[in-house]
Amino acid sequence: MPKFTKLFEPGEIGTIKVKNRIIMPPCGTHYSSLDGHITDRQAEYYGERAKGGAGLIVTEGAGCRKRGKFGRILINEDKYIPGMKN
Repeated sequence: MPKFTKLFEPGEIGTIKVKNRIIMPPCGTHYSSLDGHITDRQAEYYGERAKGGAGLIVTEGAGCRKRGKFGRILINEDKYIPGMKN
């Protein structure tokens, strides 16, 4: 009998349904632009993890200060929203 069979079964977290129970925890990529926008490289990073089969991906932390740290996503203005829709 295969091990970890439950891992590949659908699951729920509250009202959210996920295709399996594989969860990618947040990992700082430092791939965002110097002004805090999501970059193509960053979108591709998360896209590859989704293709790999993770049921849930928790993105890295985002800042809300007017000036972010190098490579950190900012969310303090509406101008950052379009990049998060990828």
